[in-house]
Amino acid sequence: MDRSIEELNGRVEELHSKIDGLTSLIQKSISERSGESNETLNVKQVASLLGIKEQTVYDKVYKKQLPAYKKGKHLLFYKVEMDEFIASGRLLPSADMTIAAEQYLRQKNMRDRERKRLA
Repeated sequence: MDRSIEELNGRVEELHSKIDGLTSLIQKSISERSGESNETLNVKQVASLLGIKEQTVYDKVYKKQLPAYKKGKHLLFYKVEMDEFIASGRLLPSADMTIAAEQYLRQKNMRDRERKRLA
């Protein structure tokens, strides 16, 4: 019985150590990102980063699909927000959209055939 309690205590200490390590990594990442938070991009840079046309950037800002800020008559974007936008997967490259559309159509056709078969 004493041995299993000692093993449990050892495991708990090991978990605490791992949690402390993860906490320090997160804090380091946050401090590094806060240094980048002031970096801004213009429309041309965002279009290049996202692999879309400049007009598409304007369209997405108008539709509130991209976070942007106006400074005078210029649109500015925070790089950190663009990185988060990309990481969130809210924007699919055209090749990915084509694949997703084809998968949807295949699934829809299979469901339609199944319905006809059962009717």
